[in-house]
Amino acid sequence: MRNALTRLQRVVLSSAVVTFCGTGCGASDISSAPETLGTSVQALAGPKQVAAGERHSLRLGISGTVWGSGHNGAGQLGDGTQLDRHTPVAVSGLSNITSISAGSYHSLALRSDSVVLAWGMNIHRQVRDDGSDIHTAPVAVFAPAKDIAGGALHSAAVRTDGTVWTWGDTRPVTQVGGLTQVVNVTAGEGFTHALRADGTVWHISTSAPTVATQRPGLTQVSAIASGRWLSAALRADGTVWKWQGDHPTSPLTQVPGVTQATSIAVGESGHVIAVLADGSVWGWGGNDCGQLGDGSTLNRITPVQAVGPSFIVSVAAGWRHTLARAADGRHWAWGCNDWGQLGDGTHDNARYVPILLPAH
Repeated sequence: MRNALTRLQRVVLSSAVVTFCGTGCGASDISSAPETLGTSVQALAGPKQVAAGERHSLRLGISGTVWGSGHNGAGQLGDGTQLDRHTPVAVSGLSNITSISAGSYHSLALRSDSVVLAWGMNIHRQVRDDGSDIHTAPVAVFAPAKDIAGGALHSAAVRTDGTVWTWGDTRPVTQVGGLTQVVNVTAGEGFTHALRADGTVWHISTSAPTVATQRPGLTQVSAIASGRWLSAALRADGTVWKWQGDHPTSPLTQVPGVTQATSIAVGESGHVIAVLADGSVWGWGGNDCGQLGDGSTLNRITPVQAVGPSFIVSVAAGWRHTLARAADGRHWAWGCNDWGQLGDGTHDNARYVPILLPAH
């Protein structure tokens, strides 16, 4: 990744200073794995209505448009330029979008006709295998799909037949062998996780993209999320479990005090966000930029409630910022805003308490 950024800076970011997550990125307080539950559950995958990259944000508009803000040096906002944006701009030419995802410096969208579109950094072929270093506007890359995920240097999609395909990290579009009935994928740095309809989770390494291995100790899973190195799973009983995502056999640990979660997100620097059944938002992990939204910059080993957001239906976590979409289509944003990724018209600051933004 550091080599990729050096090249990107030379090509399109000569004036930018790009820094990834610091000490403790992806760290977790892991303990012994719990006993595996024997009963399976039908996993469900919902649309991703907000997405957060390293320093950019995406929001799904009410009419199926996509809006982006923040860092745009690799064209990851998709507006045809490489200009950073402190207020949301429309991604060029997109309509009828049903789900979105963000990699570190690239972005993806799933259209209602099952076509995947992508834009942004392409040095590692994470957008499309066409020899271009960047795409400043969306290009069609895969079809037919029903779910998408952007990782650090690669992308993944679930085909409508339930198979999983990945591309990027210098590799072409490749099918994962022997993996079917998949409903949801997430991606980090060097790995993809797939959730099958039976509630099991599977690990795919970008260094061996045709091979999937089951994540031990995890069943009855209804949703998964990944940051750069940390991953989390939401079980059907509303509990949340985490592990070191780039190590498929690393121990699992249950997040204390969370029993009614309905949605989860994991940031690139290792903070975790959960939406509870009452629509409130809770977070734990790194908080040095206020990304947990509790009004402080104290790291938290147990969940704290974000101040303000309610009736939340979708969340996303970036490097050190967090996004949430409410049931009425409005958005909340908090954490680091050095590149204007929160979309409130400002930059070079941080928001320790969530701010409310209008719907698009």
